[in-house]
Amino acid sequence: MLLIRSNIAGHYNIISFCSKSLRWIYY
Repeated sequence: MLLIRSNIAGHYNIISFCSKSLRWIYY
């Protein structure tokens, strides 16, 4: 259970980081 939660949190962190990077690149 804890592993799955941390895995989801990690994916969300990566997605948010990628979206921030894309925003920084495009804007």
